[in-house]
Amino acid sequence: MKFRTEVIVPEALRNVLAGRCVSDRTGTEIPVWQTMVATATGPGAELLTSILRDLREQKTVESRLRESEAALRALNSQLQDRAAVCAAWHTI
Repeated sequence: MKFRTEVIVPEALRNVLAGRCVSDRTGTEIPVWQTMVATATGPGAELLTSILRDLREQKTVESRLRESEAALRALNSQLQDRAAVCAAWHTI
């Protein structure tokens, strides 16, 4: 119990949860979501399970969505400007 709580869990938290990234063999950082579960397997014995979910695709989609929203805001602004010019022209 002491080994898990004082060594393994803090090390895992430092390495994974601090930046919420892990590195692959090339050193490329991979954003992850992590769940850790400690399970008692017998008297004085525990199993620490860590489940990591690769978030690269989700982060890519989020980035594209932000870019799309910015483009739509810019287009909307341009359309509003043109509508104002047209409205002013028709009132003359």
